Amino acid sequence: MGAAESKLSFRKNVFALYEQQASRAMRAERADSARTTRGRTRAVLDILPPNPARAPAVGMDGRTDGQAIPPENHGFWDSFLQLPDSAEDVFNLVSPKDIRKIIQDRPENIETLIQKAAARILGFVQISSTPALDGFRDVLNAVRILTRTLPFVFELEDGGALETKIFWSNDIQDASSSAAAESAEAPIPTLGSRLALAVVQLLFFKRFTISESVGGNENVQYAIWQRGVGANVAIAPSKDESIRRTEVLRLLLTLLSRTLYVKPSSLIATDNPWARIITTRLGKKPVLALLCSLINTIVSYDPIGWAALPYNHASFFAANSMPSIISGAADSSPLASQLLFGDITEALVTVCIQTLTVLLDYKSWEAPSSARVRKASTRPSLADPATQDQAEAATDTPASTTMSGTANDFRYYMGKLHRPADFSIIASGITRLLRNPLDAGKAYLPGSTKKVALTSELVALLWTLINTNEGFLRHVVELPHVLVIIEALLSVCLEVRRDPSRAGALRLACFTLHILSQERGFGIALNEPFDMSSVGSLSKHFPIFSSGCWADFLFLSIYVILSTTGPTRPVILTLQEPLMVVLTNASPLVKSMTATTANKMISLFDVFSSPAFLLSKEHNFRLLFYLLDMFNNIVQYQFAGNAQLIYSIVRHKERIVQLSSLTLEKAIAEVERMRTLDAQRRAGLSRAGSTASAAPAESAKDSAVPPWRESRDKQSAPAESEQAGDQPAPTALSEKARGKLPERESESLRSSGVQSTTPGAGLVASPDAKIAEAADVASPNATAPAEFQSKSGFRPTEEWFNFWRSQLQLFVILQLVDYLGPRIEQFCIENGLNDDRRVVEFLSKETVVGVLPQPHPIVMRRFTYTDSMHVWFTSYFWGTVYLKGTEASDAETAKLCPPIWLGTGIQLFQVRTTPAK
Repeated sequence: MGAAESKLSFRKNVFALYEQQASRAMRAERADSARTTRGRTRAVLDILPPNPARAPAVGMDGRTDGQAIPPENHGFWDSFLQLPDSAEDVFNLVSPKDIRKIIQDRPENIETLIQKAAARILGFVQISSTPALDGFRDVLNAVRILTRTLPFVFELEDGGALETKIFWSNDIQDASSSAAAESAEAPIPTLGSRLALAVVQLLFFKRFTISESVGGNENVQYAIWQRGVGANVAIAPSKDESIRRTEVLRLLLTLLSRTLYVKPSSLIATDNPWARIITTRLGKKPVLALLCSLINTIVSYDPIGWAALPYNHASFFAANSMPSIISGAADSSPLASQLLFGDITEALVTVCIQTLTVLLDYKSWEAPSSARVRKASTRPSLADPATQDQAEAATDTPASTTMSGTANDFRYYMGKLHRPADFSIIASGITRLLRNPLDAGKAYLPGSTKKVALTSELVALLWTLINTNEGFLRHVVELPHVLVIIEALLSVCLEVRRDPSRAGALRLACFTLHILSQERGFGIALNEPFDMSSVGSLSKHFPIFSSGCWADFLFLSIYVILSTTGPTRPVILTLQEPLMVVLTNASPLVKSMTATTANKMISLFDVFSSPAFLLSKEHNFRLLFYLLDMFNNIVQYQFAGNAQLIYSIVRHKERIVQLSSLTLEKAIAEVERMRTLDAQRRAGLSRAGSTASAAPAESAKDSAVPPWRESRDKQSAPAESEQAGDQPAPTALSEKARGKLPERESESLRSSGVQSTTPGAGLVASPDAKIAEAADVASPNATAPAEFQSKSGFRPTEEWFNFWRSQLQLFVILQLVDYLGPRIEQFCIENGLNDDRRVVEFLSKETVVGVLPQPHPIVMRRFTYTDSMHVWFTSYFWGTVYLKGTEASDAETAKLCPPIWLGTGIQLFQVRTTPAK
């Protein structure tokens, strides 16, 4: 809004919408202004209502005192569409307090304002001639008015009465019913349905959002915006057209955001009429045009652009903007600080990702009904007739219940994509944007490469795409796309694992890894050589290794995530099972792993097989099942290349044998014994003994490495030592050594359900084997099974213990250690060796053909979709959209995209405001 007088006039009009006595004050101020500024403010006076002297009983705003402003006062209402110059003006001059006060005191005025804005949009999309520039301004301001006011109408706790009255009951008289867009069924004569269709038409209006070069005589041309899926020709938009696309998409997203004001418990049962109209009544041509335009805009975006020119995204002062600012002339971009290459594409891409994800997520929980499937089978699609049946064939995966064919045209057509070229375009664009933060962090000149913050939105979009189209899922797990996706997902997990506010991103990344691990290509890709420098700063989160593969990166990253302590520990505990399933699904195809990775997996076995962990919660045994399944898969399918893991398992024979003979009485006795020792340590009863045996305690600390903590010295060991496996597998802590642990590490053990572990129950040759055997002997004062209770409140029973104990897959591992253990001892004695590297070389040449039973069938544990999962994802993604709107951005983006839902009464999730430090 250029001049101060225009801002003042707009603000007075907003004030008049709810203030009963505003008319008299406005008449007096207008008279004073007319006498002092006659001529200079002629443009403002022309758009105001007629002189009140001609209608003394009526105020300047067209009403008598205390009454609503009549809709016939076109001059007053038109001022809302003529005065603002930007979305920032509308959002700054119409505050949340103003809108709520209008709704509370003068609901008729908010109805009229919304209807006038909607009528302007409906009338604009009907015109057949070339619209004037003033028409562009008016319809763009109508878009801004609706974007600003609708969230406050949606938030009302009247059950949607006001929304129903405005949009779904009464028709609008400013435009004829023939303005309804093309739809599969008869037009519905409601303002809401026609407005939703008109907003989509605005996205394809010549000279407004698409180039004038597009052929056709009509103003609305459903031409795909960018080259890519469904289009071979790019329609280069101007900067103004890109800005208008962004603002119209923000209104479309606002209409879809009706979901924000529904409680999670009612989400599935509550219909969103805006989303229903947009996803079912647009017709084939608009749906395909919008779907392909959103996809191509996202995947064609390259934030680096002029890679040879560093800092091309930085802000610089534009000297030619000085005169317009000094003179006060109205300029379309009056910013003193402008981009060297002025670009608002990131804002457009962001809203495209958000809109596409919301459209694909709508009704994703609905299984296709028989009627819908029959109707869908006859509809035109992007697929060729020859592959139509194959594209529509149901699959045997749980994801088939959420595939296209439901009451959502966008999901239907997205599911029909089948060409490898289209999949490659989408996958390449998404992986390029996912890779951008890591590439920007590795630049030689700090900050020289533009870094886009789109990872959370892109992961959510990837989730919806792989759950909508199985062909795309099979494509992205192939090289080279899958490695970039794995890197991005693990990057999210490692970076946010200690941040409670990012728990949703952590969950979604883990669930996405689970879905990807179901495909064979995922496991095959993990055998690619891994370069530590390719992940940049991520290497600080996990132990360093050399000459490894991507499987080592995945396994070690998951190990680090599982061992995370702090405020996010409860979230990590809920993610233990899907993360272990990822390892189990990938294990049959992992050809090799380093000694570092093998030792970490044995450390997990120490924790998951400890009595304290198994008895702490009812379903903890599942984690042990997954780990043993992983060991069995590698032993039976990838024995030749995994000598390091095989050697670690053989050296861990004692602990495996103890697990095979574990009973409930022994487990309870061990837990009680460790509880007693822990209580004595806390009470200080062993203080004298600790002082007298300081040296032995230090020795115990050095020789017994805790399961969740290994020395960082191993990371700096030579590569030969890592490959040779001369680092012994970690064993459990002695009580004295455990007492010397830092509080954080001790807390990590306790939070995993591990009160303590059996000292010395690690390697076969461990000198503490006798202590481990003594620990298995039940104490005379041991707690009876019926009286034992874990700290979480779980009471194990004999029936429960025998149920899972009888199903432990230990047979293959026991046969392996029984066969290889004596052979390793004989090899060392015959050659006089005491070198782990030679033992690993010996194992790499061994074979177990004829020794072990026939390999078991490979079982891929698939992700299970539930209503709760769909509700969680919808809530999480809308929370991401909400937070994205509140993030700080550059001046141009802030002017174009002010926060839409900030300050409204969100019900889908809880908003907590943290005071600024």
